[in-house]
Amino acid sequence: MGNFNYFDLISVGIILVSAIFAYSRGIVREFTSIAVWVIAAIVAYVSAPGALPLVGHIPVLGEFLEDSCQLSVIAAFTIAFSVTLIVLTFLASMLVKLANLPAIGAIDKGVGIMFGVLRGAFVIVLILVANDFLFASGQSPTVVSDSRSAELLDGAKVALQQLVPADTPEWLENIYGSAMNVCAPQQVET
Repeated sequence: MGNFNYFDLISVGIILVSAIFAYSRGIVREFTSIAVWVIAAIVAYVSAPGALPLVGHIPVLGEFLEDSCQLSVIAAFTIAFSVTLIVLTFLASMLVKLANLPAIGAIDKGVGIMFGVLRGAFVIVLILVANDFLFASGQSPTVVSDSRSAELLDGAKVALQQLVPADTPEWLENIYGSAMNVCAPQQVET
């Protein structure tokens, strides 16, 4: 593990691009972007059952989805998510303008660049985890396994791998199941 190789150059590129984006956007915009995506997912999850009847009235899409309740729920979720994301992104852009004030701007950008470096490193760790998942032990491309990046980020990779469950977590199955409850046949009381 001596010299840098192509994977190391790609890793440095990913970290630099992430840091530059985070610097140009600032930490406030980075965190509001993450918050907007999380809130949009929650709103879509909660509102998808209510939006389900509307999906059937969308030209072409309604006809395509009429035979599949599950696809209709996914379409309702996607539409609710997209609309919420657009609205919240617009509102968040107004909040981010406050971070452009001279007193806050330098701190915002300085912390943003640190966040960008960490995010870039996290992306590399995800790539390393995916590499281990896709290739059997000892079968990994040497450009990855012999890289300095893999050596430096091995501890983070191992820690992340320990967090990944072997099976689908029960909480995720419960969320999916409750979202699809609207598709269950309704019991008619007599």
